[in-house]
Amino acid sequence: MKARFQLRFTGGTALGTGDNAIDQNSVVVYKNGDGIHINTGNATMSTVKVLDIRGRLVHQKNNIQNTTTTLANLNVQEGVLIVQVTLENGLTINKRIVY
Repeated sequence: MKARFQLRFTGGTALGTGDNAIDQNSVVVYKNGDGIHINTGNATMSTVKVLDIRGRLVHQKNNIQNTTTTLANLNVQEGVLIVQVTLENGLTINKRIVY
């Protein structure tokens, strides 16, 4: 009986899982009490900006150097906010939440 399929590795590079890619769905943003909780999984954040629906900067947090953070005591009105998360690798992800 002949083998129907053949598995062959070429190119001389080692097999691996590659970099852990992060995308829009990897970042979780939700209202937590009077603040906003942000979790980026395994990617490190550098800056978080909170913008109102008109694009005005409401709050900014710099030099986070962590995968989770909480923004507390925000002085904003109820409505839609845009949370802009900038990662250490330069990738910027925008999320909308109702506050």
